[in-house]
Amino acid sequence: MNIRKYGLPFGLVSGLIIILPWFFSAWFGNADGMMTNPNAMLIGYGIMVLALSAVFVGVRRYREREGGGYLTFGKGFGLGLGMVLVASVVYVIGWMLFFEIYAPEFAENYHQGQIAEMRANPDLTEAEKDAKEAEWNEGMEMYKNPFFRAAITFTEVFPVGLVVALISALVWMRRPPKE
Repeated sequence: MNIRKYGLPFGLVSGLIIILPWFFSAWFGNADGMMTNPNAMLIGYGIMVLALSAVFVGVRRYREREGGGYLTFGKGFGLGLGMVLVASVVYVIGWMLFFEIYAPEFAENYHQGQIAEMRANPDLTEAEKDAKEAEWNEGMEMYKNPFFRAAITFTEVFPVGLVVALISALVWMRRPPKE
């Protein structure tokens, strides 16, 4: 399995497709609008799935060009996983750069918005609100650590990619005929 020939380029394309909208929004002066859009999470995961379709294409291309039209589940999944790892690393690096350059206040603004929304919830008691706020404040302190932030960021994209790698391996799996 040639990871450099397939995993790296398809993973890079996938990762870049995910992060470029952030930078375009910042370059065109709309980073805050993108970050505060109520549908931002839905849009973000939609872009992720679209971008990770490069994994699907990459696994198929490997099967057709290197596998003679055949591919075991293990090879397909391994190749897809390699592509997803590359895409996930690009995603983490992209977020770390974007966060520092264009959105250093994002985490604090998001944190304050979540607390305000939780405080407005009439179904929670004051003690529950205080406990939840203390928990979120602790999480916010942890997010200030770049290694923790990188790990959390990795978990945003990697599970989605893992599902795409699994589906790709299942869809493109084809065993040679028995002789």
